[in-house]
Amino acid sequence: MQTEPVYALIGARLFLGHAFQLRRVLAVGAILAGIALVLGARPLSGSLGVALLLATPIAWQSSHWIALRGLQGVNPRLLSAARYVYGTLVLLPVWLVFDGVGSLPPAAELAALLPVIAVQGALLSYFGTLAWYASIKRLDLARTTAIVVPSGPLLSLVVSWFLLGELVTLRQVFGFALSTCGVLVFALGQGASSAPRYTADDE
Repeated sequence: MQTEPVYALIGARLFLGHAFQLRRVLAVGAILAGIALVLGARPLSGSLGVALLLATPIAWQSSHWIALRGLQGVNPRLLSAARYVYGTLVLLPVWLVFDGVGSLPPAAELAALLPVIAVQGALLSYFGTLAWYASIKRLDLARTTAIVVPSGPLLSLVVSWFLLGELVTLRQVFGFALSTCGVLVFALGQGASSAPRYTADDE
């Protein structure tokens, strides 16, 4: 999923008209290289699995392109709510066909899980989505993606180092520093500019 900043950068150029900037291209390269060093790059096997893995971030980013290009005046609260409502309308029939009510745990166990599900869904997921759409409305998509997406693995590594006492290698330290530099380029840099539009007068 760490390839998502690449898709965001390319998609923002193709669909939103944001110009490529060399510093951003180099920053994305630094982020990806740093994460590969920290996590340890491993060869991927299975063509279908790799294809699905690479397609997932495209699906995520395409929803952001649609939201930014066609729904510019929509309030982030409405956009977040609509995403979950329409998602439920699509996924609920699929669940009923393939799994159904019989796949649910016993009533007592389900009742105990409902508060956790409510907190995870209504609080964490909804407000996380709300914060995301509010962010990309104020910042450009590539910048927001490059700041948010690498933060997950990097923060998990910090927790594992300091709280779990896992050993840190020099390669991981270098990779962490490289990714952090890439993120800082986006966080501290200027927003994206529109690509120049050429007309007949420019020829």
